[in-house]
Formats: sequence, C-alpha cells, structure tokens
Amino acid sequence: MKRRSSELKQPRRKSGTFKKAVNGIKLFISWKVPVFITAMVQDSTLGCVEDFKDFCLGELGASGVRFSPVMPIGRAKNAPSGLGLSAAKVKDLFHKGLISGGDENEDVFTRLAGSRNFYCNAGIGQCYISAAGKVYACHYFQNIGEDMGDLPVKPLERVYREYSDSGAIAADFDWEKLEKCKACAHFAKCRGGCRARAKLLSGSWYNPDAFSCGMYGVERSDAIQEQVE
Repeated sequence: MKRRSSELKQPRRKSGTFKKAVNGIKLFISWKVPVFITAMVQDSTLGCVEDFKDFCLGELGASGVRFSPVMPIGRAKNAPSGLGLSAAKVKDLFHKGLISGGDENEDVFTRLAGSRNFYCNAGIGQCYISAAGKVYACHYFQNIGEDMGDLPVKPLERVYREYSDSGAIAADFDWEKLEKCKACAHFAKCRGGCRARAKLLSGSWYNPDAFSCGMYGVERSDAIQEQVE
C-alpha cells in the first residue's frame, strides 16, 4: 500500500507472509485466473482502504476487492478490541460500496423460496478447501465445524455429489423459516445476509445476521449486536 499507519507496521502474521500472498496473486493472474480479494479492515486501518483498493486493482490486477470487519468467531472470538470496526464505520463502508450488499429485488423471497440453497450458492456453486484438504461450503463452515468431505479420502466430485444429496443445511435450506428476515423492509436487498455468519453469531441458521442488519441500520437484540461491535 502507498500509505501505512503505524498500526500496519506491526505485523500480525509471520514475516514474509504479505510478500508470499502478493506473489501468489500475481501468479494466478498471470495464468488468467480471476482473483477477488477480501481484506479485513478495522478502525485503525480504515484510512488505508482506498489506497489498498487501488493497489489491488491497479498494481496487482485483481478482478475485484471487498472489505470485511473481523468477526468475533474462531481464533478472533476473544481478540483485542483494537481489531474491531465500529457499526458506524461499517455503514460508511457499505454506503461507499466497499462492503458488498445485495441488489434490490422485490421478488427475492419468491425466488429464494423456490430453491433449497443459500443465495450465495455456498456448497453448491462454490466451496472452500482447507490446507489439510477438508472441503467446506465456505470458510465460515470451517469455524462452524461442518465439512463436506475430505479430499485425501475421496475425490472432489464425489464429495460434491454426496453433499448435494445429504440434506445438509447449505443444500436443503428452508427459506420459509426465515421469519424475522422476511418481515424486514430491507430483505429485498439484504436477502437475509449470510446464513453461516448468522449461525456463528446467534447460534441459529434462521436468526438474522446481525452484521448485515447493522449495514442497513437495523438493530437486533443486545446479545447479538454486542458480538458484532
């Protein structure tokens, strides 16, 4: 990045990690593989967001970049407060188009109810594979602890087919149970947010996603909202 704050100079990962990541991205791009970068942002690094976006799209040649705050899950569940991003700044990034939301579609529930998949198609149109070869519907499912299969044991095609027929949540989601989200005025855009994130933050697949609610200025129960902030 062109501009670095003093906080950015304090590495949170091993020395050389950033260089390796950049080299890996450039390698994929040289192979004509589209690369989309998701970067974590916090209050102390918010001022570098625009520069980082320019770096990713311009210097690296990435196809897209988006930002996300650190979620209080996994190893970050008890992370120091300095890693957080305030609700007001989340909304600011969202309105600037730097945190993605849904496109408005008044018929969105009718369309989603006719499907049994997450709208992001996690586990159906995309998956996440860990360094150990575990396959997950997305990276959040790794934190949840629900995998699709294990590549050292069976090929990806078999993992996918068995998961699709298993009745697992990402392959057989009941949109009718999303009662609180359906009643929200922002549902046509939000589409219920991220179901896996809702599970991690609230304990239920069918509760609102407090992070997505915050982007649209909707307050939820204090217990859930506190986890996001």
